[in-house]
Amino acid sequence: MARLFTRDLKYFYEGVRPFCLFLFFFTMALMVVISRVTPKAGEKQLQGLTCFSQSPEQVAETRKSRGFLDVVTSLIVVAFCVAFYIYFW
Repeated sequence: MARLFTRDLKYFYEGVRPFCLFLFFFTMALMVVISRVTPKAGEKQLQGLTCFSQSPEQVAETRKSRGFLDVVTSLIVVAFCVAFYIYFW
């Protein structure tokens, strides 16, 4: 039974691998083309985009907007993901 499964898996990967490689290189080429065609974003557009580019006022506003339920549900989702990895690893 295990041999049958590995044989089927081998044929599956032989069919999927070329598509995955094509998709990978197509996405890389598309990102390069789009980055060359579009203009560079200014500092004003990038302000607040990441945690490290936020002003102290934006950080305070973000911390004030999250409630207890937001933190608890986020912790539940993270715990579920960790449990999933531990179970299937």
